[in-house]
Amino acid sequence: MRWDAVRVRTYGDARSPDGKVLARARCEATVRRARDFVDPADQPDITTQPVSQTNLTHGRKFEIISFRWLNASEV
Repeated sequence: MRWDAVRVRTYGDARSPDGKVLARARCEATVRRARDFVDPADQPDITTQPVSQTNLTHGRKFEIISFRWLNASEV
């Protein structure tokens, strides 16, 4: 069984109409790709292309392993 995991860091600002930063948030999530497809119509262990159009478009599920808010010093 194979698990692909990735850490994603992101941030966002809330700004006033004149562009002044009112609030800022930063976070980090670790996600992994699961073996199951988004649509369970296809078996996880197939070795051919999925039959389901949803699975052809979106592939396998992702699971959030961890999530945390970051301080400004951690960026």
